[in-house]
Amino acid sequence: MGLGRAAGRARRLALLLGLVAVTGAFADVALQVADGAGRELLTDNTTSGDVVAIGYGLAGVYLARARPRNAVGWVLLAVAVVQGLTGLAHGWAVWSDPLPGRTFAAWWTSWTFFLGFGPIATVLVLLYPSGRAGRWRRRVVAASLGGTVLVALSLAVAPDAVDDVVPGLENPVAVPALMPVLAIAGAAILLPCVLLTLLDAGRRVWRGSSPEREQLLWLLTAAAVAVGGNYLPLGPAGLLTSVIVPVAVAVGIVRYALLDLQLLVRRTLLFGALTALVVAVFVLATAGLSGLVPGDSLPVAVAAGLVAVGLLPARDVVQRGVDRLVYGERRDPLRAVASLGRDVAQHDDGQLLPQVLRTMATAVRSPHVALHDADGAVVAETGTSTDGEPAALPLQVGGRAVGCLVVAPRTARDSWSSDDRRLLDLLAQQVAVVVHAAALNAELAGSRDRVVEATAQERRRLRQELHDGLGPALSGIALGLEATEAALDAAPVRAAALLVRLREETQSAGREVRRLVEGLRPAALDRQELAAALAAFVEALRDTGRLDVVLVLPAQLPPLAPDADAAAYRIVTEAVTNVVRHSGARTCRVSVEVDGVGLRIVVEDDGHGLPAQPRDGVGLTSMQRRAAELGGTWAAGPREDGGTRVEVVLPVVSGVPA
Repeated sequence: MGLGRAAGRARRLALLLGLVAVTGAFADVALQVADGAGRELLTDNTTSGDVVAIGYGLAGVYLARARPRNAVGWVLLAVAVVQGLTGLAHGWAVWSDPLPGRTFAAWWTSWTFFLGFGPIATVLVLLYPSGRAGRWRRRVVAASLGGTVLVALSLAVAPDAVDDVVPGLENPVAVPALMPVLAIAGAAILLPCVLLTLLDAGRRVWRGSSPEREQLLWLLTAAAVAVGGNYLPLGPAGLLTSVIVPVAVAVGIVRYALLDLQLLVRRTLLFGALTALVVAVFVLATAGLSGLVPGDSLPVAVAAGLVAVGLLPARDVVQRGVDRLVYGERRDPLRAVASLGRDVAQHDDGQLLPQVLRTMATAVRSPHVALHDADGAVVAETGTSTDGEPAALPLQVGGRAVGCLVVAPRTARDSWSSDDRRLLDLLAQQVAVVVHAAALNAELAGSRDRVVEATAQERRRLRQELHDGLGPALSGIALGLEATEAALDAAPVRAAALLVRLREETQSAGREVRRLVEGLRPAALDRQELAAALAAFVEALRDTGRLDVVLVLPAQLPPLAPDADAAAYRIVTEAVTNVVRHSGARTCRVSVEVDGVGLRIVVEDDGHGLPAQPRDGVGLTSMQRRAAELGGTWAAGPREDGGTRVEVVLPVVSGVPA
């Protein structure tokens, strides 16, 4: 609600400012016509200010009402109001019968006109087309406004300023000594600002993306026409060129999508450059030969011949440059591919994909390019999307889909031409390779991180095992040896008993060492596959006579990654070891199969089952941890017929852990 009222107030203010500007301009014209100066209007320089006030005022009202938040419309209105008030003061000052305040009106006219013309070359270009500017552009805008004010003030204190408007009048505020100081200071500020503005405009045209690039070219083309109209001998028609810039600004911002600006800009630049080239060659050749060859006809004929011979090659060269400027790299696909190659060579993995997308957007002049992975998620993007129908380009490497490129059209009304499609397809093939390589790099980095983390975990496990288990055992053996040494002579029987106990502790320490070694990776899996290793383990357990184990395996297990088959082997051995140690069972059944979910391991026994409140032991915790590390599930509970059932599912896709 509040935003609507603010927009309404902005539209009313724009209408009021436009009315002030247009009224002032028409008042100037009306006063001069009424005073009998109608014939001089078309040749009077001040009339161009009235035309600016009317043209900029109407365009500013239209733009400010259509885009109230865009500062460009308000800049147009500011220029129009200043010129309109200047025109009103001019008409008041030049009235043949002196009117009250004539001197003030003439003085006002002598310097305020520059306040209206100054911002056009800097502020308007810096803010166009979005109406927004970054930090350094805002500083240039502020500096250019300051320079404009200083130059205008230098005109205000010039001794002959008022006399230029109304001959015979003296400047009431003339300060001759101050005038050059203000003029030099203003020019020292304003000229670098103009240069920076032109350089920035060139950079935006050369490196900008669509549609800002075409909009800026549209403005610069209109400005070139307007400047040419002011300096070429066009007569009264030259006054109309003053309104080309505000009309181009308003149309370029509000109605850009309705015009084929690329075609218009391309033809204007092409024929404008050719015209300037022809004129330059003709004039230079004529002037150069006139001093060497007598007569008037021969230099002209030679110059005409040079123009005729060089026109066609010059047109081809100029057209290639204009096409590169307007259309980008779709007229030269090899250049676009080379740009992608430079991106791959110069950027690291973190910036590679965004930079590749920016290069592609620049090559086809697209405002938005997005990269989706094989699942449809956005991986990287650049620019802002439009409402048009985007081009979806599937990316494939080796017949496998690696993603999709979504390229937005330049505007909502644009469609991709056949040339655009060929360039898009060519670039998509290169981008697919880059995306695939980036995915491989990411996968390799992930694997490296997992290896590092697994190594760190294994080191922590070994350190804990050595500290808590083997370390105290070896310390106890050392103390026992000292006690045995002391008892050898005094108590041989006690020494013999100590040696028996030390032998048992040494054997236990040896078993602990073997257990630690086995914990690194089952040695059985280094010699054989998972099925054979499980069969050997079960056979060795049967030979002890402590448990009757039945092993059920599929005809063939799929190949598994090393971490997966190690986890499966450890889970089975730990589960069966728990049965031997804690369940009191006579038989145990181990089932390993692959179903639609993954690798399913089931260990069942006929023992007395789990206690009502089972405590977390090393075996149960280890099995659960191993399953969780691979993204699997683990469950343990009682069987219906008595005993315990442990079920573990390790996710497997096409024989590779998911």
